Amino acid sequence: MNRNFKVVFSKARGALMVVNEATSSVQAKGTKTVIAAAVAALSLGAGVASAASVEYASAEIGSGASLTVTVDGSNTVLTPSGVVGTKADGTTGTMTKEDTVVSTGAYTLSGGELIINGGASFTGTVAADTATKKANGTITLNATNKDAAGASVTYTGLEGIYSTLNLNLNVFNAAATSGTPGSVKIGDSSKNLELKAGTLTTGTIASSVSGSTNKATAEITGSVLTFGEGTKPIGTTQEPDINNPGSSYIVNNAADVTLKITGAGLTRFMKGEINNAGTMEVTSTSSNVRVTDQVAVNNTGDLTLTATAGNVNFESDYTAGTTGHLVLKGNNVLFAGDLTADSLKFGSANTDLTKETNQVVIDGTISNTLNYESNVDVKTLTIEDNKTTVNGVLKADATAITDGKQQAGLTVADDINPSNKFVRAAAVSLGDITVGSAASGATGGTSFTLTNNAENAVEASSLTVVKNTNANTFKLDNGDFSVGKLTNQGNVTITAGEFSLTGEGSNASGAEITLADSAAASLVVAEGASLQNQGSIVNNNSQGKIYVGGTLTNAPAVTGTSPVAAGTIKAAAVEVDGVLSTALDTATYNVTTTTINTAGELQTSYNARLDGKTPSTSDVADALSISKQIDLAGKITAAGAEVQKYIVAAGGTFNLNSDKTFDTVQVAGTFATKDADVTLSVLDVKDAGTAKVNGGTLNVTTLKTAATTNTVTVEDGTLATSLTGLGLKYDATTKTIGADTTTTGAGKVATGSIVLETSSLLDLDLGSVTEVSKDKISELTGKVETSSKGLIDIGATKITEVEAAITNGKIDSADLVAGLTNDTIKSVTVTDLDEVKDHDAIYGAIEQADAAADSKNFTINDVSLTLTGTGNLVSYTNTTDGKKVPTLSTIKFSTPDSELVTTGEGAQIGQIGDGSDAAKGSLYVKSGDLTANGSVTINSLEVASGAKLSIADDKDGKGYDVTTGFAANNDESTALISGELAAANSAVTFGSTVMATYADGAYSFDNVNQVTGKLAAKTLTLKGDTLVAQGGTVEAGKLDANGKTVFVGDSASAGSLSVGELTAGSIYVDPTWKEDSSAAAVSLVAVMKAVADTVVEAGRSSIVSVGTNDVTAGTAAFAKTGFTLAKTDDTKKEYSINTKTVNSVVYAEGAQYAGAVLADGNGTKNTDTKTSGVSIGANSMLLIDATKVDTTKKTSVFTQAVSLDDNAILYVDNVKNGDKISLSAAASQIRGNLVYEGDLLMGANKADREKGVLSFEMEDQADFAKYGITGAGFGVIYAMYENGENVGNDNAVFFRNLVSTQTSAAYQQFSNGKYEWNTQTLNTILNDVAAIGATTGAQAVTMDAVNQMADTVAARTSILTQRAQGVNVWVDVNGGRFEGKKVMDGAGYSSDIYAGTLGADYQFANGAVLGAALTIGTADTDSKGTTAKTSMDSDLVGFSVYGSKTFADIWNVAGDIGYLQASNDVTESGYGFGDFSEDVNAFTLGVRGEVLTKAGSVNIVPHLGLRYTRLSTDSFKAGFNTEIDDQNIFQMPVGVTVSADFETSGWTIAPKFDLSVVPTFGDKDADLKLGITGVSASDDLSVRVIDSNPVQATLGVSATNGAWGFGLNYKLGVGSDDRMNNSFNANVRYAF
Repeated sequence: MNRNFKVVFSKARGALMVVNEATSSVQAKGTKTVIAAAVAALSLGAGVASAASVEYASAEIGSGASLTVTVDGSNTVLTPSGVVGTKADGTTGTMTKEDTVVSTGAYTLSGGELIINGGASFTGTVAADTATKKANGTITLNATNKDAAGASVTYTGLEGIYSTLNLNLNVFNAAATSGTPGSVKIGDSSKNLELKAGTLTTGTIASSVSGSTNKATAEITGSVLTFGEGTKPIGTTQEPDINNPGSSYIVNNAADVTLKITGAGLTRFMKGEINNAGTMEVTSTSSNVRVTDQVAVNNTGDLTLTATAGNVNFESDYTAGTTGHLVLKGNNVLFAGDLTADSLKFGSANTDLTKETNQVVIDGTISNTLNYESNVDVKTLTIEDNKTTVNGVLKADATAITDGKQQAGLTVADDINPSNKFVRAAAVSLGDITVGSAASGATGGTSFTLTNNAENAVEASSLTVVKNTNANTFKLDNGDFSVGKLTNQGNVTITAGEFSLTGEGSNASGAEITLADSAAASLVVAEGASLQNQGSIVNNNSQGKIYVGGTLTNAPAVTGTSPVAAGTIKAAAVEVDGVLSTALDTATYNVTTTTINTAGELQTSYNARLDGKTPSTSDVADALSISKQIDLAGKITAAGAEVQKYIVAAGGTFNLNSDKTFDTVQVAGTFATKDADVTLSVLDVKDAGTAKVNGGTLNVTTLKTAATTNTVTVEDGTLATSLTGLGLKYDATTKTIGADTTTTGAGKVATGSIVLETSSLLDLDLGSVTEVSKDKISELTGKVETSSKGLIDIGATKITEVEAAITNGKIDSADLVAGLTNDTIKSVTVTDLDEVKDHDAIYGAIEQADAAADSKNFTINDVSLTLTGTGNLVSYTNTTDGKKVPTLSTIKFSTPDSELVTTGEGAQIGQIGDGSDAAKGSLYVKSGDLTANGSVTINSLEVASGAKLSIADDKDGKGYDVTTGFAANNDESTALISGELAAANSAVTFGSTVMATYADGAYSFDNVNQVTGKLAAKTLTLKGDTLVAQGGTVEAGKLDANGKTVFVGDSASAGSLSVGELTAGSIYVDPTWKEDSSAAAVSLVAVMKAVADTVVEAGRSSIVSVGTNDVTAGTAAFAKTGFTLAKTDDTKKEYSINTKTVNSVVYAEGAQYAGAVLADGNGTKNTDTKTSGVSIGANSMLLIDATKVDTTKKTSVFTQAVSLDDNAILYVDNVKNGDKISLSAAASQIRGNLVYEGDLLMGANKADREKGVLSFEMEDQADFAKYGITGAGFGVIYAMYENGENVGNDNAVFFRNLVSTQTSAAYQQFSNGKYEWNTQTLNTILNDVAAIGATTGAQAVTMDAVNQMADTVAARTSILTQRAQGVNVWVDVNGGRFEGKKVMDGAGYSSDIYAGTLGADYQFANGAVLGAALTIGTADTDSKGTTAKTSMDSDLVGFSVYGSKTFADIWNVAGDIGYLQASNDVTESGYGFGDFSEDVNAFTLGVRGEVLTKAGSVNIVPHLGLRYTRLSTDSFKAGFNTEIDDQNIFQMPVGVTVSADFETSGWTIAPKFDLSVVPTFGDKDADLKLGITGVSASDDLSVRVIDSNPVQATLGVSATNGAWGFGLNYKLGVGSDDRMNNSFNANVRYAF
């Protein structure tokens, strides 16, 4: 303000004025208390001057000071209070309202307040932070009101960074129909403003109209606006830096206020709170709006974040209230927090938010993203656009696609972090989806497109596509979608991906499910689901497939008054594991290939007749015609029965893939059996029809072929029939086989129409024909095409010429019949044969001609040779130097299809193959065992289940090599080891280059090397992939799979692989889960050493061990962890640390394993592109046994970098204090959960862990007492760990588990959901376990038994006892319940004690008594009030000697001495300690004095006694090893007995009553010494076991008649600590 204006202003103002009334009338309504947090600087460009004013260069509004700016008419009035001014010369003074501050001066806020009221014009500036002074204070803007006319206020003097600045913005809302609202505004759109700490509070002044729609606004504006200062991250893990915590800024917007926060540039909330109860609009006009995850948002009003030309990033968690809205609008909107709301919409908000039905609206004009950190849970989701991508978790109870929205959509994608090379999977559940609206007036035409690019399926409870005039459409554009219920009245289009129905579904008449133009489109009716199709299921361009695991019903037409067309299905392929119900006419069911798997069923109806007639009411259909392709392993039924008659029409294909028995198959198309045993009554191959046997056996009763060109081809199997079946018969007169034209049911086979390829048989049953001549069977052999290489096998029927040629079981090769075999030929030894060719052969063995040579070749030329013999199979006699040495021949092959098959036990063969060319020949060990005495070099190798191929050693002890090759026809260049290949000293090479393929979520291993039996090799070299599954095991000293993969386990089974050294390639271990997510089978792999560029990957349900070749090492170590293998899906918030399940395990021992090791559970190999390092994914485990690795940090476990993802488990077993384990020699990133035994007592150094080193050290023992851990025996456990005595200490398993988070009952989940140590539970467990030696009741029960025995003796020595002089024999029986439920420091016992005592004494004439007694009893005791529950069975044996002397008939002195042994068998069930013995021995000595006084006929006997008892308890083990000191116990019973004698009918009856108090002193506590086997330390514990001062009352009666006496007594004992004894005594005595 210039000098002239100040003068004018002073004149106008005149004399001293009082504060403007408006100032005192300003009162913020609902304004919260302001919390000032730092220092603020404030500069003001105008002061108030008067004639006596002082001009200051600057002013400071300190703590408690204020500067109030008001208006008086047209004048602005400044009223300072406590404001200190500083002059140009540095002197200071307290400002008055007349003083001024020069225009270049500054006002500084230092804890004070600047108040600007409505109508005032204040153009000064307030100083921001400087290097030496931080801003700290409050600015209050108050609108004012006069006569319903509000006066607004604007202040623009803020710029820069303010450490602490509180803003109070109070507005005036006018009446709805009249008046002018008063607004407030602070800031300047051209100036940056950063408020680090403080509170922005809005409110209304006192006269504001509540609830009015004529509202003012409170506004803060700037260029770049920043609220709060976020906590800085540190390190690669980005954890919060405790040295840079940042500061919070809090925004509180009142319910009746519209707050606008507008930035021309970036507008951001970095840390603090947004509390909105009114209307709050946060806007950036040219840049972005951001709310970080360090901001808490509480909104019950309308909160709108808008980036007009930029993006909105909302990273905070948000829970919608019952009122209000959250609207996010920008080019790109990113949501990265947790969202909980009743309703969420992707699309535009209603311009009138009072009419917006959704609590949250996300409206990106270009895109919306729920990023990987988001977790959105809403009841209703509305989708109006197609701009949203979900990378995180989205769960909706219901999803609605607004009527008429033609481009609604949702994209789901996993988040891939390429730098860290891991995938964070998205998880989306859309609840009940409705496309379109059933409301009146709905137009339809709604389209919703789901594009799922994530690994997990998008899930929905139901999908309803509503029927409207314009069809509504649900479209799956990519990926997997799973829905519980489907109601389709419009269109469902599957462009690509899998649409899976898991519950009930219907496709209504007129509705359509389209498998679009993509081979990847598939419709799945899952197991247990059903789909009723009355509409159309169609495909485009013969694409798409359908899988039926449940039931798919293609509904028939409905006739009548409201006819409905039949459902139709058109697809490239349908695969059935459940039930498919449909007619097979092409108009209804037009599917190129239908596959009925073993469990599948096709329910259909007959549609043709075998006689060729058109079915009608008179000519009922009796067969099923197949016009497309059906592959059958399950069954086809009609009217509930399996179809028996089939017609394969021209162009149709019928493949049988499992064992079947049918009546008739009529073939005009293609019929084949594949590896199946099939029986047909009739096989009728028509013109242009073909039948094929590919593996297995086809049994045909009647075979018909139309012409030689219509052949039955046996490729690799057996065609079995009879002479009649071929249309032939045997003429016994001429001994000739000829045509049969007369037999009913005879076949009719054209000449040459049967083709027998290599390794195939025509198995012919000649019935009663016992012998034929080779010259008279031309009619039979003529049925087989002349170029056939297979054999006609006539079984037991002999061949005349062959029988004649056999001598001593041998036959010359020239005497054999080409193409014909029988049982004789199959076992004969063939001589003078160097080659088999033209036809297959089956012999017993082959002896070649003698030769003076060290080796001789035998050639198999493009046929199959089967040798059934034992011993030497192919040999010759070496006649060199005149010797005759049987020598094994070398087997050679001319072509890849040349084959050697062996079946005998103990068979021997020489070299197989030429030793170099592995492209020719195959070896099939079909049964028995074969030893190869030379190298094996062949194209393919198969060892059948139960068979064995052994490779012999050469003269130097080295095993011969085994090599399979690569041929053009890859399907034959494989190694299939279903039995055993024993080559432990040999180099084995599998040369096939075929690799596994991945499709539809599974691997296919067609033509890949497979081991399902057992393989042992010194070295194993693989040129292609290999599968080890179905329980197969491989042991290899070295494994070289350069560029290839060994798969261990498949989707149905597991395998085992042991490798000494992995020199190249990768190993992938991944069987699958059961339907209940448990492990179906576990694959095991162990690799001792590996080079750097190898990879071993542990997938689902697998345990991989590295550093050892023992596959059981990892299994044994894992069994101790308490975890199990089971599917654990982190996308469903399942975490191993909570579920105690993991997807896979990597176990490591040894040092410096050099290969890469991966672990995850995603079911695919290397999907995250990890190819190096040791990487353990979420919910997988890295397991290390500290006793098997270096614990001095000198040598690392791995050489490559180790990385553990979040939620991975790092389990270290057998850790001891001081261990330092270096995980890797390279920089590592160790996240996840570290689990180890004893983690309550031992900590892992965090700084070392971040460096990849696990350093374990004890926590300070003194701290535990501070935490409240004071339980008995804790010191022993601590010492065990401190001294490293925990490792391998099986005696301490209970305590090791107790102090470990993963196994302790004291590590519990609290109400906040977090797991913490419950010190009360821990102390209870420790105290109760430590006190078991007392709480069993062993000492207390023994003492009860001693007292019972003493009471029995005391009754015999009492002055009141009726006895006769001389010998008295007596028997007492005692029984009762003795309880002290809290006597043992809060715990106690309850015991039933029963005993019998037999005694005898002698009473002398002088009144003295001397006697002895034997006590035998039992006790049954249960502990009370302790978690260490015990039950104890006791056997009691005691012996006493007693005596007494009566003086003057009134004084009686008695004494006794006794011994009692309690043999106690205890069972502890609270903590599973089981059975143990805690025997107690008691020695007791007592004296007692009585005085008899009389009151008439009543006897009164006061008595006083003293008893000493010594208890000795044997040591035992139950948790702790417990030793108990001997206890010396003294009792002083004091009491009085009252009795009387009555005579009646010869009986003397004496009732009595006794009342006693028994003070007890001495060792009432049991002193326990607690230890653990193998631990040098011990601890002490004292537990009260004997109660004090019990009060006892006895009521009884005795009766005497002559020499006999009887007595009956009841005794009640009570005391403190719930002491209650109830006992009974019965006795009988006889005096001699």
